[in-house]
Amino acid sequence: MSKFRQAYVKKTSPLFDGESIFKQLHHSSFGRFQSAVQCVYSLLPDVDLNFELPTVIVIGGRSAGKFSLLENITNCFVIPRHRDVCTKRPIKLQLKQVSSPEAALVQVLYKDTCVSLESTDDISGQVEGIMKDLNTITNDEIVIKICQVRRLRNPSLHSLQPTEYALGQPATYIVAVIAKNDCTTAVHCLPSSIYQPAGIHACMLFISWHKPCTELTQAVESKLCGELQTSVAYVQTDVPTIELLDLPGIQRYPPELYQQTTHLVNSYVNAPDTLVLCVVDVTFPSLDSSVATKAVRDANKLPRTILALTKADLIQDVESIFEQTFERVLGNSAETKDLAGLAACVAVVNRISQDHVTLIEAESAEQAIFSKLFADPAEAYAPLEVQKQLRSNTPTSQLIPQLDSLFHQHIVQSWTPSALTLILFKLFWMQRKLARLGPAPGSCS
Repeated sequence: MSKFRQAYVKKTSPLFDGESIFKQLHHSSFGRFQSAVQCVYSLLPDVDLNFELPTVIVIGGRSAGKFSLLENITNCFVIPRHRDVCTKRPIKLQLKQVSSPEAALVQVLYKDTCVSLESTDDISGQVEGIMKDLNTITNDEIVIKICQVRRLRNPSLHSLQPTEYALGQPATYIVAVIAKNDCTTAVHCLPSSIYQPAGIHACMLFISWHKPCTELTQAVESKLCGELQTSVAYVQTDVPTIELLDLPGIQRYPPELYQQTTHLVNSYVNAPDTLVLCVVDVTFPSLDSSVATKAVRDANKLPRTILALTKADLIQDVESIFEQTFERVLGNSAETKDLAGLAACVAVVNRISQDHVTLIEAESAEQAIFSKLFADPAEAYAPLEVQKQLRSNTPTSQLIPQLDSLFHQHIVQSWTPSALTLILFKLFWMQRKLARLGPAPGSCS
């Protein structure tokens, strides 16, 4: 067989498996806000504290690696990767938490058509079927809607059925581990990473499992030598209600296509409450001539924009591009100085254009590429402080906390004041109602 036509094994990636912006959100300001809201609901159940996260939009030139980046930060592989299929419509990934198994669903919506799917594995084929017949670029969105069940409270182990929650995906079990003895000792016994809230002697262990629940319970109890009490809930990965959009790539030629794509991108960039991932190929000669960076600058969105320099694996063998990329990441180039106020500039490696590797394998390969780049740095990039700054802005795993920082700013500036106002207003009216009942019995002579 010709080396140009070698067969390969197509690999699939479990939805939301591995590190992602969703896990980051639950362990940061978003997670703390949600916990606080649950406490408020227990006291004031009729206070509406359902706030929406800003929409994340991904913009850039054609074939710059926009959706590859979106895949990497969400660990959500749902879009076909064929070279002859390009994005001619905005593709919206719409995730929503629901409270009951009956509301869990997977749908693909386009114009007046809504197709319900049995599994998230079917999304890619459905989207490809829509896109392959499109010849023009319009703002008609292709919406991928995934509704998932919230984590269950005190579930009955025997009442949970895989078909009710899994939607065709490998299951994620949440194992609540409560220490009988010393919590620190128990933590070191666990077979995987843990998130342990400060000051709480309990932890959550996330493990993938493909066997019956009872076998999982036995495995955990065996691992912990009976020192802990365990309960297992069969649910999907807990993702927040959020929307992310991949927009058609900006094309410079022909002129009518340039006008269509820039108009479309500008309409989304100028929308309120949006965060922007501005994708530029690392080999692009000048950021000043990038239409994508011009769009965010003109819309005064630089503080809510992360510049992602994609295809960073191409800099390994070209010294001039290598230096140009590092200077951009460090903010030392004249181009980035013209983008004053930019939230962050991060260099990343795209996933390869076919399905040779899973998203988890691609993440490891990306880490290896940057480790090699940093192993023998040029003199200008050898100082520890410079190395620290470079490593904090490479690779994709460092873009995730940068994006989470933008969500944090939105929560602090918008959600927190609004929530406090609603709570204080509700308390005020409760005090008025109590006052109408007359003085407290203890105050009467």
